[in-house]
Amino acid sequence: MEHLEKDIIDFIEKSRCIYIKLSKKENIEKVYNILFNNDMIDINCGDGELLHYYGFYNKIIVGNYDETIRYYREAVKYGNKHAMYNLACMYRDGEYIEANQEEAMKLFKMSAEQKNEHAIYYLVSIYSSLVMHLDKMRKDEYFTKKIDEIVRLCKIGAECGSMYLILKLAGIYFKCEYIKDYDLAAKYYVAVCNDSNEDLDIYMDLSEYDVVWKEYLHKYWPNKRLIDKQIIMLLLISKNRFGNKNLIWMINGITKMIIGYLAVLEKKFKFSFMYAASYK
Repeated sequence: MEHLEKDIIDFIEKSRCIYIKLSKKENIEKVYNILFNNDMIDINCGDGELLHYYGFYNKIIVGNYDETIRYYREAVKYGNKHAMYNLACMYRDGEYIEANQEEAMKLFKMSAEQKNEHAIYYLVSIYSSLVMHLDKMRKDEYFTKKIDEIVRLCKIGAECGSMYLILKLAGIYFKCEYIKDYDLAAKYYVAVCNDSNEDLDIYMDLSEYDVVWKEYLHKYWPNKRLIDKQIIMLLLISKNRFGNKNLIWMINGITKMIIGYLAVLEKKFKFSFMYAASYK
């Protein structure tokens, strides 16, 4: 079974698509036969996972978009969150189907409630764009409801282990006046720091707060060391909570702590703290 699944993964990745792990072992061979032997799946099979994959097959391999839509719709009936998301994208973009934004949003929400990380990410992006132009101090019902919904969705994503959505959640607690909570921000930022995924460019979100910190992070963050990332979180949170005077005091304390962790403090790293502390 393992070699069959590996072939499926290779095939899907070569098609520039994301492999969705099959939840049932017996479906691995069936999906393999769909992709490599052109096997058909009965639309009345009652298995949302197989229906979704057969819809995918018709879209990517065969180019039969009517069948794709038909199988995706049937998979949605059986609660397949991936079919919900893919069909939502087709409705949103008017891809081989008449565009219907209302139906698209309905499906995105259904998929998000099933803990589909991509659907959650999309909804969070949409809701964020709706509120970002509003006064950050605004606290009317529309604004607070949207913020609450963004937080709720991000927490669902956090439960799924999405580092991006954990980072988004940290950012909301860090800078949104309505719900600001530095302790929760620190908790979620450190969770992201502790993640081993080196591809996660976590400082991109943090750097937006201050031009000085942006320059500091990009020029002087040495080798993405774990201890350095945690220090950056403390520096950013301290800067916002106490202001620059306390920040300089904190930098001095942290510099002493670094000496305890590192036998020899790199010249470049030492200079970075002096550089940051010189800004008022």
